[in-house]
Amino acid sequence: MSVMSRIGDRCVVLAVQSIQEIVDAFEEETSRKPTVAELAEILTWGARGNSNDLISDGPNRGVSFKGSCASHKRVKLKAGDVVGVPHALGRWVGVVFLGKFSKFGLGFGVSARAEVLSTIADNQDWQPQDNLPYAVFLDNEPIDEGRWPVVSHCPDPIAKFPEPTLYYSAEDGYGKYGKAESMTHEVRDLTEREAESVFGSEPKPFRQVFSERAFEEFIRKRIQAAGDRN
Repeated sequence: MSVMSRIGDRCVVLAVQSIQEIVDAFEEETSRKPTVAELAEILTWGARGNSNDLISDGPNRGVSFKGSCASHKRVKLKAGDVVGVPHALGRWVGVVFLGKFSKFGLGFGVSARAEVLSTIADNQDWQPQDNLPYAVFLDNEPIDEGRWPVVSHCPDPIAKFPEPTLYYSAEDGYGKYGKAESMTHEVRDLTEREAESVFGSEPKPFRQVFSERAFEEFIRKRIQAAGDRN
């Protein structure tokens, strides 16, 4: 089991901040960012130069960080895979892969709550909360490149999310209350109740298809707005 499932967010926060400070200092001196091998070398000499006992399984002088950068290979998601989307330092949002849907792309159910990664990672009992009332469709690039890691697999939560459907708002000219398009491309009118459930508290303009940065910004604002309402 990953150590991330057994620790809180403080270690992650410190690691993020410390590595960023090292990279910033390197860039000031060299006018470029370090390679992964150079970063590993700096961390190695930093650990060896520390006068305190840092690790439980050997002396500092034996520490050696090995730098490698995984090639960008397509991650083959399975329905129920939980992907971690960074929200703030040490906190993540869990999105559950529902499947690939023709022209719509990769569909996800969203647990719109920021959590410590250890709450989600390798946790078969994790349950989504504050779920969006609709699926979102996201690009696979941040998953393939490791910025949004697959942190767990929880098949049960799939039943907690609505069937992936693409919604069109009445404000954009789609009928009286809006329309819904199924994954088999069948289009129907929404009822007033359905429209309120889908569009009622969502930011305007309504959207379900996001790029990496757009989704991170969307979920940050939505969680903040939910906190303000509470």
